Amino acid sequence: MSLTRKALDAMGLSEEQKDSIIEMHMETVNSLKAERDKLKGEAEQLPDVQEKLGKLTKELETMKKDDYKAKYESEKAAHDKLKEDITNKETKTKKADAFKSYLKNAGYSEKGIEKITKYGGYVDTVELDENGAITNADKLSQSIESEWGEYKPQAGTARHTPVTPPVGGKVTRTKEDIMKISDTAERQRAIAENIDLFK
Repeated sequence: MSLTRKALDAMGLSEEQKDSIIEMHMETVNSLKAERDKLKGEAEQLPDVQEKLGKLTKELETMKKDDYKAKYESEKAAHDKLKEDITNKETKTKKADAFKSYLKNAGYSEKGIEKITKYGGYVDTVELDENGAITNADKLSQSIESEWGEYKPQAGTARHTPVTPPVGGKVTRTKEDIMKISDTAERQRAIAENIDLFK
C-alpha cells in the first residue's frame, strides 16, 4: 500500500501531520534512490574494475616469471662459467704435464724445464691428441731450441740424454735438429736412425 494524502486523510490526521509524514517519506525515498543510483554506478564500473584487476594480476605474474627467469639465467651463467673454468684448468694442467715430460725426454735440465714452462708461453700452444700426446712437438722443438738451447745438454757432454723415439717409431727430430748436433758420432747415429729424412 502506497503512502498518499487520501490514505492519510482516512486516518484523520491534521494537515500539519500529513505534511510532516509525507516529507519524511520523501526523504526516505530520495535516500533510497540515491543509494540505488550509487550502487548502479558501481555495478556499471565493475567490469572495468575486473578488467584492470585482471591486467594487474597478469603483470604481477609476468614480473614474477621474469624475476625467476633472471635469477635462473644468472645462476646458470655462473654455473657454466665455473664448469668452463674447471675444464680449462684441467686442460692446462694436462698440457703442462705433457710439455714437461716432452722437455725432459728432449734432455732439458730440471731448471730449464721449470723456466721454459713458466716463462716460455708454450703451454697454451701445446696441442694434444685423444691419448694426451703432443701432436705439434716438431713445431715447438724448433722454437724452444732456438730460445732455450742453453738448458739442453749438448751431445758429447756427461749430462746429454739422447732423444728416445716414441713408441710406434714416430720421428721427433727434424733434419735441421740432427744437423745441429755438434758431436760427429752422435750426429751420424741420428742420421742412420732417421735416414728417411735424408733421402
